[in-house]
Amino acid sequence: MFNFSHETVEKVISRPEHTLNFCILAHVDHGKTTLCDHLLSSNSIITKELAGEVRYMDCLQAERERNITMKTSAVSLIYRKENELFYLTVVDSPGHVDFEAEVSNAVRLSDGCLILVDAVEGVCVQTELVLRCAFNNNLKPILVINKVDRLFTELDLSPEDAELHLEQLLQEINAATLQEDPPFDPSIGNVVFVSCIGKWGFAVPDISSQFADKLGVTPEKAAELFWGLKYWDPKTKHITKRKPTPQSKTFFQQMLLTPIWKAYQEKCDITQLAQRLNVQVTARDTPISIISKWIPLSNSLLSTIVKFLPTPASAQPITIPKMCPGLLEEKYQKFFDAAKRVDKNGPMIAFSPKIVHGAMLHFPSESYPFVMYVRVYSGTIRPNDVLYVRHEKEPNVSKVTVKGLYLFMGSDLLEIKTAPAGCVVGIALEEPILKQSTFCHEEDFPLFTTVTHNAQPIVNVSIEAIKIADQASLLKGAELLAKIDPAVKISHEENGQLILHCMGEVHLQFCIDELKQHLAKVEFTTSLPLVPCKETIIDKTNEPKSVTMGRTTIYSSSFKLKQEIVDLLLSKNNWETKQLQQQLKEYLPDLYEKVIACSGSNLLVVSDEYKNLHNSLSAGFRLCVNNGPLCEEPLFGVCFIVEKIEIKQLTLAYLLQDDDDESFVSNSPLQFGESIACAKESFRQAFLQSQPRIMEPLYRCDVQCDYSVVGRAYDILLQHRCEIVEEKTKEGTNSCLITCYLPVIESFGFPNDLRSKTSGKAHPQLSFSHYKMVEDDPFWKPQTEEEIEEYGKDGKEIKPNVSKQIIEIVRKRKGIWTENIEQKADKRATVSRNK
Repeated sequence: MFNFSHETVEKVISRPEHTLNFCILAHVDHGKTTLCDHLLSSNSIITKELAGEVRYMDCLQAERERNITMKTSAVSLIYRKENELFYLTVVDSPGHVDFEAEVSNAVRLSDGCLILVDAVEGVCVQTELVLRCAFNNNLKPILVINKVDRLFTELDLSPEDAELHLEQLLQEINAATLQEDPPFDPSIGNVVFVSCIGKWGFAVPDISSQFADKLGVTPEKAAELFWGLKYWDPKTKHITKRKPTPQSKTFFQQMLLTPIWKAYQEKCDITQLAQRLNVQVTARDTPISIISKWIPLSNSLLSTIVKFLPTPASAQPITIPKMCPGLLEEKYQKFFDAAKRVDKNGPMIAFSPKIVHGAMLHFPSESYPFVMYVRVYSGTIRPNDVLYVRHEKEPNVSKVTVKGLYLFMGSDLLEIKTAPAGCVVGIALEEPILKQSTFCHEEDFPLFTTVTHNAQPIVNVSIEAIKIADQASLLKGAELLAKIDPAVKISHEENGQLILHCMGEVHLQFCIDELKQHLAKVEFTTSLPLVPCKETIIDKTNEPKSVTMGRTTIYSSSFKLKQEIVDLLLSKNNWETKQLQQQLKEYLPDLYEKVIACSGSNLLVVSDEYKNLHNSLSAGFRLCVNNGPLCEEPLFGVCFIVEKIEIKQLTLAYLLQDDDDESFVSNSPLQFGESIACAKESFRQAFLQSQPRIMEPLYRCDVQCDYSVVGRAYDILLQHRCEIVEEKTKEGTNSCLITCYLPVIESFGFPNDLRSKTSGKAHPQLSFSHYKMVEDDPFWKPQTEEEIEEYGKDGKEIKPNVSKQIIEIVRKRKGIWTENIEQKADKRATVSRNK
């Protein structure tokens, strides 16, 4: 596997000043895994001839079938620079938006990163996300512009136009970082131009230094000359921004782009090209292989990595305080000092963002089926060590025994004897633990913060074993999946359904395969995808609605909260009542003192007159907002006001009286269950009288589309109820970028539909954006004779009522009587006519 001995590996990983942990981040299909192949070829893990074709890091069958990376994986390399050896851990991450949580895991294991961008497609949705993720986590980046050959083979650009294109692309990338000072500059050397397919790549300083002596300037000055619109004046022997002659070319064009451009032309003299580049030619060489001999990709990339990316010794003093704030406490000072020094002899503390099942690896032992990805920050871990484990969401400390230590080699593992500070290793376990846990040799230690994922699961399915006896195995497998996969959640519905929550259609299929093949190993059925919605209102209750249950009558009303209030409520998970009231003083001057409860983006307002009932009312309020009356989905942006409460006194006269007898207000304690149920139903009735609407989730959909099929692409987008935002033309290309919002409920099968109708010339990228209210009134029906004549009795002659369709779909999959909607519509129509 390695072309280095086991002893050399053990020795080099114990030197944090010569250790580099970095990840590769990019948009999907920009070439991360292909780039990894070239790094692997430097250690003879794969041959140089196969680099770029093997996709060695795609270990799973699903990854090879779909040709995309789905899981974070790592590989260990050794790089020799002159007489020094460097140990590198390369973490390959997915680019597909469904696996964004895996990107966060890759970032947590790393100190630096390679940001990969397609030279033609430029900055895409996921590019912006990974750039922000890298800078927010203090990763030092190197920019790798891949597929530069496409500028000549597909866009047919000249060297001069290609240089201009690359300069504009670099400006776009620097702008996307949102940094005050542009972080990427080719003249510095932190930008590498490559073609993974062509197997060549270069950083400007590596090439320019070869010409420094000839030009009589320093290597740094030569690097400045080789980038930007700068020319060399042979008369004055100075760098100038003006062309000395009309035919003058920049050094970047003349010395770098022109030879590459010639190699991609049909009529290229190989011998002449080889002589110019001082490369030996063989009978089997092609013009492109001559370029790869002149500027081999792996050499250029590895030298740049070693030069610019930080070691744990330089990175941890900066990153540790943010990742583990508890280290700053005085009692944990020894951990902080050891982590800053990356002291392998200090107290051990480590963090594990990810766990994998042994079936995903070529694991050497079936006895220990789980492997953790662990970053060791200080101290040393050895086999058979007992580690204390804690999680941010689990106060109890547990213990695990280290059954084995390994270095990751893609799908393979290399066993080692020690894991010193600064390295990324695998630890074998008998049972899985909570992902994102902290480890220590001592029982009292600070906790690393859990990784925050920007996206949340948006696609849900109900899963049920075909054989009843297998349901327990399916449940156990689903629980394992939730522990292993950072983006998976499971839940149980009241009707007993087991719900699997996933990020998107691709992620859902991956999870189903994992359950069937590795984790549950039973056959099961899945329901149609369930899309979470929200319920809201657009008006206020005209008059308080009363609901009577037993002795209790509650009058309540509701109104829609302004967006500023909703944003405030969502900015914090747990509000204290007094603090919340002060925050709302500006927005609700007449009501803020009466706010007694907040749930999500909803408020409950009750006067102090009913103070002894606050707990019951709050409980009923939460039941209502968690399961709205339209389709049992959460409410959004609604404020309920308890206007009045009447309680009948429990006397003999009350038991004998008619229902029409007057009641009176009492402050006596209520029977708890009755008051909660009455409050819940009262709030639901007030909600239904305030013009209720349904809110559906939307994807941001970016469609890369050839101009020849733009019309067909728009037809498909409109069929799926897409809201078009903008259309951008990619300069110098025959393609455009259409940005739109796609309802999640319309997304299933959408990518395949789009590709098939456009002959594969349109490619969508979906990422969750926001919730939007559907304008249709779910209860609307023609009421007047004119409306009935124009629209028909049920109004179906106009167009489908989207709100009603969504509600019926959700109610049906939850097993709720769908005809309730029709009854409520008729009731509202009757009330309207009576008015």
